[in-house]
Amino acid sequence: MVTLSTSGGSGSGKVTFRLVHGRCTLKSNKLSAKAASACSVVATKAGTSKYKSRSSNADTFFFGFVAQSPLTLKVSSTVNKTSAKVALSTTGGSGKGAISYTVIGTHCVLSRTTLHATAATTCVVSATKAWNGTFLPASSKPVSVRFS
Repeated sequence: MVTLSTSGGSGSGKVTFRLVHGRCTLKSNKLSAKAASACSVVATKAGTSKYKSRSSNADTFFFGFVAQSPLTLKVSSTVNKTSAKVALSTTGGSGKGAISYTVIGTHCVLSRTTLHATAATTCVVSATKAWNGTFLPASSKPVSVRFS
């Protein structure tokens, strides 16, 4: 069981929670599941005479899942010319969850499993293998890729 809570927001409006996905039970602010499930919940703070009501983004909670094997991000090269295309791949993880890549950095361009830069920069890349079956999501350690 998970006890849900919120922080932030303005005014004294009452906070309620709503189950938007999953096979869970939600009673007031208590979320539970009898079997493996990924359950998404939205919190809403009621409006007052001074403030409008506001809802959070959905948060997902996992019940009955196990950790994946470590996920490792592989890059074809960590030091490159600006015109180079760097291939991305992963090893490890568990289950059949989809792999996605994220990149942080100015001038960094990510296209599926290829990274390149439009100017000299350093890109920080990481990979995530989505939850699947009974496995939680897994993320790799970030890797820095330099373009000059």
